[in-house]
Amino acid sequence: ADLILLNYRPVDDVLHKDESQIGTTHTGQIHNHLEAMVEAVSQFARRARVEQDLVIAISSDHGSTKMLSGAENLLDDKFYAKQAKDRHHRYISVPEARAESPTSYDQEHCYILPAKAFGTRESYFVPRGYGVFIRTAESIYVHGGLTPEETIVPFLRLIKTEIKVL
Repeated sequence: ADLILLNYRPVDDVLHKDESQIGTTHTGQIHNHLEAMVEAVSQFARRARVEQDLVIAISSDHGSTKMLSGAENLLDDKFYAKQAKDRHHRYISVPEARAESPTSYDQEHCYILPAKAFGTRESYFVPRGYGVFIRTAESIYVHGGLTPEETIVPFLRLIKTEIKVL
């Protein structure tokens, strides 16, 4: 085959668990998973005899933001718990009327995404900065916000290059 796609989920799975659940740091566990993946790809390249021609492109469909236990949260989570139709750490769905007529508190603390303007089924509030709608006692990674970690899609292309020494 000219193209093989690999959906490698172990890293994503680790990031959604608290470090107490994985028995080490997120960084350490991810390092172990990536070492195993590199070894598997290397073995495949040797078996398929494509070591010299192999080009590897690595990307992610999304990023994530680390939720630190005990971190200060500027959002009034009790207030938003009553308002939300569906709650997540980094976004909530809200009634259309609320999105069309947000309070000054909403405008100060949230990005407002009305369904009509964005062509979605629901209207959403997304916290500005690193606030959360659900506090956590765990150190985990979550999705759904608009921080740089979540909106910039990483891409890496690995290709063999010969370097001539003069």
